[in-house]
Amino acid sequence: HFGERVIFDCIDGPHSVTHHTGFRGFMWIATDNGTDNANSEARWNTTLGLVNRIIAERGPFDGIYGFSMGAATAALLLAALPEGTFQFGILASGYVTTKQQHLIDMVQARAPLSMPSLHILGEADEKIIPAYSRFMKQKYFHEDARL
Repeated sequence: HFGERVIFDCIDGPHSVTHHTGFRGFMWIATDNGTDNANSEARWNTTLGLVNRIIAERGPFDGIYGFSMGAATAALLLAALPEGTFQFGILASGYVTTKQQHLIDMVQARAPLSMPSLHILGEADEKIIPAYSRFMKQKYFHEDARL
């Protein structure tokens, strides 16, 4: 229990999806079968717009946390938002987006991201294997980032 010292403000991604099992959920990075096209850039702009609105309405925030696709998105947000928007990032089971060139270019223009970051991975994770999270840390973040 963190008391009043820590407040978590959790938001859903802006893209509604329905799994083939019927489960409905939300995504941060919605793509057309992992391909890069005009729709994927528009969808990223929707994600960025939502986060900017939340920051304006509820911020400022000290840090950003993301898990899995949320961690991939958090890394992209750290590159897209003005430096100092967040003081740190915590990324659990993150990975590098490899299919959306406009996002890859955006991160590479800012890399290495210099704010403190903690990268959490699961050695037994079969979905986001540890090598993906290690690669994200190496590719995007300053050498002092913690794993």
